[in-house]
Amino acid sequence: MDAVDNLIPVLMTVIGWLGTLLLLGAYALVTVKRLRVDGWAYQGANLLGGALLMVNTAYLSAWPSAALNLAWLGIGAVGLVHGRRARLRLRTGARPEPEL
Repeated sequence: MDAVDNLIPVLMTVIGWLGTLLLLGAYALVTVKRLRVDGWAYQGANLLGGALLMVNTAYLSAWPSAALNLAWLGIGAVGLVHGRRARLRLRTGARPEPEL
């Protein structure tokens, strides 16, 4: 086993912990009202955290967790798109989309 083979498990562990810290940190900051739930920072942290955890869990063959984190990544992406559209509407003075 060479150095690269030894490094990959460590890298995957670091990736998993970074994803965990991003998701938990973002959630904690929204809870204490330091981040806006519709802001780029929160949605971006969700997207990146979900992506990092998806990579980690797929590497570990934890497929249910990988699927959950893929969904989390998708929800974060949708949140970023909705936030972008809302900001564009505010700039142009367009009417907001109705809530579902």
